[in-house]
Amino acid sequence: MPEKTILVVEDHAPTREAYVAFLLDCGYRVV
Repeated sequence: MPEKTILVVEDHAPTREAYVAFLLDCGYRVV
């Protein structure tokens, strides 16, 4: 299974923590 990577931009600041947590739950590697 290839590693999934996503770049999280600071524009998501207000909901960034929830967004990152969601991505991590989905198995993404947040950079």
